[in-house]
Amino acid sequence: MAKRSESKRRKKRATMAKRSAPKRGKKKATMAKRSAPKRGKKKATIAKRSAPKRAKKKTTIAKRSAPKRGKKKTTIAKRSAPMRGKKKAPMATHDVDVCNNWNGSPGDQVNFTPPTATTTCNLTADGTWPFTDGPPLVVPPAGKTTFLKPANELPNATYYYEVDCCTDLTRKSVTVP
Repeated sequence: MAKRSESKRRKKRATMAKRSAPKRGKKKATMAKRSAPKRGKKKATIAKRSAPKRAKKKTTIAKRSAPKRGKKKTTIAKRSAPMRGKKKAPMATHDVDVCNNWNGSPGDQVNFTPPTATTTCNLTADGTWPFTDGPPLVVPPAGKTTFLKPANELPNATYYYEVDCCTDLTRKSVTVP
């Protein structure tokens, strides 16, 4: 019996070897087929899909190129309308000694400084007051920041004010172009 079982084993091994050899080759061929580009199928698929896509693309282009009547006019009107409610930033900043005459534009920021580090100055109106604060406007030794009035309240002119702390007690002015 030992002989028969041994011969059976040999036959079985030979059969297994025969079977596995073609499978290996078949597996390699299958892998090659899968990685190779598919020629016939893709062209047919592209040909089938391209006809409806062309028609759809034409309608999309036609829609985009058609004039938009109602929306465009309102959008343009909104864009060109002035923005209300927002304050504009000051146009410029002026560092001014209270004893000097100077020039500015409506809405400009003004940083007043007194002639000495220990003096407090009072600015009082002499005609139309050009500043947003006061009158009177008190300038402490550390200085005072204020603004010229906006253009709708401050027409182009020279505006005068009195200063009580200067050695020269003549009135001072700001000229708005």
